[in-house]
Amino acid sequence: QTHLAIPTFVIPGDNDWIECSNFNSQWDTWKETFLFFHQQWSKSNNNNHNFAEVVHQNGRDENFAFVVRDETLFVGVHVLRADIPS
Repeated sequence: QTHLAIPTFVIPGDNDWIECSNFNSQWDTWKETFLFFHQQWSKSNNNNHNFAEVVHQNGRDENFAFVVRDETLFVGVHVLRADIPS
């Protein structure tokens, strides 16, 4: 497994999966590929990337937040379009 040199986070975009013919299957593929992508970062490379634990929203794990150096809050939010079929 390859480890990234710096923490990397991926947020789904509005065209990442919903416009696919089988969007439920594609959403599963997105989650398998990119959900918790930041965990591929090797913590042994923690030179200048000092941030606290990453917190994920219950039931919406693609949403996350973390604080860097006790002064900057980063929030990743997956905003869904209103016209998504059910």
